[in-house]
Amino acid sequence: MGGWFFFGGWPFFAPPDSLGTIKKLIDRGGLVVSIDNFYPMLDFVEAGMTQMLIGYSFYDMGYCSVKNLVKAIKGEAFEKEIILDASIFITTKENLAEIRKTKLPW
Repeated sequence: MGGWFFFGGWPFFAPPDSLGTIKKLIDRGGLVVSIDNFYPMLDFVEAGMTQMLIGYSFYDMGYCSVKNLVKAIKGEAFEKEIILDASIFITTKENLAEIRKTKLPW
């Protein structure tokens, strides 16, 4: 296997040293990318156990969802597809220090 994509950050809620399989994949030249960039996940970027985390704005997701839900309840037209392009945050080793400043430790 050459790569692993997590559609959700749950594997990275554990300490980096607990995921030996991912470390072996990376050591063999594999790629690991995950959705979410919560504070504990940043340690995996620092350790080189993922090349990229793709985060997003929880505020925007909640705001757009509730806004459209209220419209639907009122019988008004609502967006059938919501695209949050402007709310995507890519985390790599190059911008890790800046991203870390925006996250609170758990």
